[in-house]
Amino acid sequence: MVCYMVVSPDPNDGCFYVKFGDGRFRASYGTDNPDHLGVENTNHTDDAIYTPSVTGMGVRGNMKVRLGKALEWEYLQCWSVAHSDREWHFIPESTDLPLEQLRQSLKDAMRLFPSLSIPQDMDMESDQLTLEFAKIMGSIEDYEDTPKRKK
Repeated sequence: MVCYMVVSPDPNDGCFYVKFGDGRFRASYGTDNPDHLGVENTNHTDDAIYTPSVTGMGVRGNMKVRLGKALEWEYLQCWSVAHSDREWHFIPESTDLPLEQLRQSLKDAMRLFPSLSIPQDMDMESDQLTLEFAKIMGSIEDYEDTPKRKK
């Protein structure tokens, strides 16, 4: 299974938009923002189904999904069903994570992404690389109150 991660900076707002998806990364994501960056991961079988460890408001207790959606729920902290229909997730700088540090964290996450080996039960113990990726993504937050916006 091929999945991808895309990061699209928004120089006007001092923030980033992040997306995980299944299939091949599409260069067309750069139509609105040529500064985007996308990477693929091919370390998973085509028929693999994943169980994210997040359950927000009891909604996802036993849901099984493809890897792109599982990564989104796991690492972009999508806690509600209403929020999970977005493709792009708004990641602004904060007092805890200034813009330059946020940029570096996203760069580090993208460097690791192609080599990740995600267990199908995301509650299971992961390898060191996946744990490092999870730690980086754990410092990044998606803000639910922002409008849906595609880049």
